[in-house]
Order: sequence, then structure tokens, then C-alpha cells
Amino acid sequence: MANIDIRKIIPPNLDEAHLGKKILCHRPMRRGTPNMSIEKNGYRFIAHNYGHGGSGWILAPGSANYVNNLLINSESVKNLKKNTSLTVVGAGILGLFTAYDLEQKGFNNITIIAEKFDSLTSHNAGGLLAPVSMDNDQYIVAPFV
Repeated sequence: MANIDIRKIIPPNLDEAHLGKKILCHRPMRRGTPNMSIEKNGYRFIAHNYGHGGSGWILAPGSANYVNNLLINSESVKNLKKNTSLTVVGAGILGLFTAYDLEQKGFNNITIIAEKFDSLTSHNAGGLLAPVSMDNDQYIVAPFV
């Protein structure tokens, strides 16, 4: 019989004394499901990867890989060269993982465009207090420290 790896996982203490009191940022909720698709616009191709409703930290690696593979394997985008100029719009966790995944796949001409690169909501939202579902309308999720 093979050795079994046993790990004792201690759940986090979530009583009031262990929750942060300072709101770092607000993350608005979005209706509907994430958009992970490829769109042709003239001679350009747009790979959409947004709308994960506060789950970007969990879904970013897989969704970046999924969307990038859609682009790379698309019949419309034949023979995408490793030095093709690629632009990622957004420097949140999804944008950064998308650029990172492209770089790991060998692409070397990647530009990231963003309104800002510091103190973005997804950089502060490593831990979320989210008492609502993703499909609610007017709610805001607030990460605490």
C-alpha cells in the first residue's frame, strides 16, 4: 500500500475579532456570466476575458489559459506567430494572468494597457467578504484587511 499524504487543514478563524475593519476597495457585482470569447473586429481579433464577479483570483489561471487557447487555436487566426504584437487591456488579475500565460506559451511581443497599474481592486481583493451571489444587481463586495 502506498503512503498516503495526510494534511491537517486548520480552517480560518472568521469570528469578528479576526476580520479586518478597513475597506480597501469596492468591487461592483456584474450581472450574468463571464465573457470568455474571441471576436473579430476588422483585421483585429479581440479575446474577451472579464466578468468573473469577484472570482478572478480563483479563475484567472484557468480562464487565461482557456481564452488564450481559443485565440491560438482559432480557425480565423491562422499561424499566429510568437512575435505577433498582442495587447492586453487591463492590469487586474485577469489581464496580468492573460499576459503571463501568453508569455509562457512563447509569445514575446505583449503590451499591457491600463488606466493604472497600482492599487487596483483585484490587487486588493485577495480576500473577499461576499455575502451575495454573483447575479445580484446593486450589491458591492468589500474586501477587508
